[in-house]
Amino acid sequence: MRPAVRLFQVARAAAATTTKGGAPRLAAFHPTGIAGLPTHPNPRPTILNVYNATLKKLSELPEESAYRTATEAIVKHRKRIVEEQIPVGFDVWCKERERRGLESPPKYDEGVEEVDVTKDEILALTGQWEDSQPDDYPFVELEQWRIEEIKKAKINKWVETHKKKAPDYEGLAPEPDLTADQVEAIEQQIGSGLLEEIIVQAYDEYKLVDVMTQSKPWEPLMEEPVEGQWTYFEREKN
Repeated sequence: MRPAVRLFQVARAAAATTTKGGAPRLAAFHPTGIAGLPTHPNPRPTILNVYNATLKKLSELPEESAYRTATEAIVKHRKRIVEEQIPVGFDVWCKERERRGLESPPKYDEGVEEVDVTKDEILALTGQWEDSQPDDYPFVELEQWRIEEIKKAKINKWVETHKKKAPDYEGLAPEPDLTADQVEAIEQQIGSGLLEEIIVQAYDEYKLVDVMTQSKPWEPLMEEPVEGQWTYFEREKN
């Protein structure tokens, strides 16, 4: 069930302004109605990067692995749903990338590390989104000076770790945003909660591949199961 807060805020935004192709989705970092999960600033490229990184990892596992087969099918299905929702102005944005000599459209293969955290997300974690309230974030019990120190330290760390050095990216606008209708279409087709929740699930699946790679569940068991161990109970036939 979609949180009422998000539905109300999207409706308010749609009433205030509209864009060609549909009403704008909820502004980045506004509360979604789920504690600790603000509205994602640019979900489409983020989730496609994560899905592609997951598929790349899965391709290194044995083809006969049931885990690989099942997970690839799910990830590819969800990836296709997201890819089908083309943002308004995407073609113009791609032409600008092409003019700069960048791959157009992008393959979304930058890797998870580049999309895992952004400066704006750090600001959101410290409650710095539009119309934020003092009790919207977990640092409310800390003194104000302490909050500022935490914020500065995290931002400095982000800048040092994630700053872009390629001159071709300077001044390039981010990928156009999805509309509220496009976000809802993705959520309904995937059927696994809000788009922000789907992104969290994508990250979790990405991390799980490493765990499964280490445990290697496709290899033979150290002790072979006894005959009939994996046979479900069935009514005896006369």
